[in-house]
Amino acid sequence: MTLRGEDFVVQYIQSNNFILKIIAEKLIEKEADNIISISIIDNVAYISCNKTKRCIEFYRDVGMNGEFYSKRKKSHIAKLFIKEVSHKKEAYFILEKHGKRRMKISLIQV
Repeated sequence: MTLRGEDFVVQYIQSNNFILKIIAEKLIEKEADNIISISIIDNVAYISCNKTKRCIEFYRDVGMNGEFYSKRKKSHIAKLFIKEVSHKKEAYFILEKHGKRRMKISLIQV
């Protein structure tokens, strides 16, 4: 199955942990070539990279910061927020461990 969504490019990666930031940059460069596609169907956001055929599912969730999509694995949670600014969409991922923010990856629509 191939999904065609909106293409986003990585704008910046923010993390207090320098090593974690370098690992994320290299992983995104290797796996996604800085281009990430996001497709939303009903309550599921599908995230895919142009270089790989893998697709990750994020499910709609509601929290204190409003509506977002999330993916949980053990003590980690990745949250995807999408908003429209000046006729372009912006998205960002927040990676949390035990409720504490570890990293933020900002994307902007191509």
